[in-house]
Amino acid sequence: MIPFLQKLFRGEPSPSRAAAGSATAAAVKPKPYVLLMSGRCGSSMLMAYLNQFEDVICYPELFFERSDEYQKIFLQALVKGEEKTLIDEKSSIGYNGTSPFAKDPDKLSAVGLKVKYGDIVDLPAFKQFALENRLTVLYMSRTNILRAALSRYRAMKLHERHGDYNMTSQQQAIGALHMDLVEFLPWVEQEEKYFHDLNDIVGNFGMRVPGVLYENVINDVPGQMNYILEILGSRFRMRYEYDRRRALPSIYELETRNFVKHLEQRVLKMTDDDFSKVICNHAEFEDFFRQSKYAEFLSPEFEAF
Repeated sequence: MIPFLQKLFRGEPSPSRAAAGSATAAAVKPKPYVLLMSGRCGSSMLMAYLNQFEDVICYPELFFERSDEYQKIFLQALVKGEEKTLIDEKSSIGYNGTSPFAKDPDKLSAVGLKVKYGDIVDLPAFKQFALENRLTVLYMSRTNILRAALSRYRAMKLHERHGDYNMTSQQQAIGALHMDLVEFLPWVEQEEKYFHDLNDIVGNFGMRVPGVLYENVINDVPGQMNYILEILGSRFRMRYEYDRRRALPSIYELETRNFVKHLEQRVLKMTDDDFSKVICNHAEFEDFFRQSKYAEFLSPEFEAF
């Protein structure tokens, strides 16, 4: 782990593991979890954040284009702590060219993966399995529907050109696009449906499904990450403090910024918040949506609830 990350993370045993003792804690199987989402919500960013902690693993979308049989076999392996047998490490390489999944199994607190709800072949069976096996389920969503739709549209263009839905190098940047507003409006409407469908699924899951919002994560990385780490039973926390005597941010908050900057170099942002940098006819775009029910989403400072 790079030096500033060592400063940033403080390893403190969770209450349950502290009570059990270090020897017993090492024998406890990692908590299995699934991060549900609809895509273009910052889940790749969150996966990269989680994989920086030595006791958490978040695998990518292993359910994508997989059969119902494989999905069920993988879930069984996940709750038994045997998921490694189903994963080809070479196909799960991180953005920096190394695997983020080669971690000491005796130190793991949580192991899971992110899943698009639309990739789950048998959703009722998935819900039932989660309930019966105490599978921790979280979800991630993005409340700014307009910007999520724009991100999805640009991801489609990126895939057409380079075969990837996420940028892996700056050379793949596609620049500003001319937007056909009549063509793009159904993308926004579909994004709205994705948002409500996901909320309906987690709201009727039969158990508590905690959620995180993209907007909240980017506005408060330590706070949101600590919320997730606590749910997953991680030993680690991010911290940021202020020196009240001088009213200046301490080294921990400054290091938090370095943490985010470091990961931004690995998970490249494809859609800038400034419309003029990603849309050629941005003035026409803004005028069009200013007169629609999506007007509130034009601001990059849109407040999540």
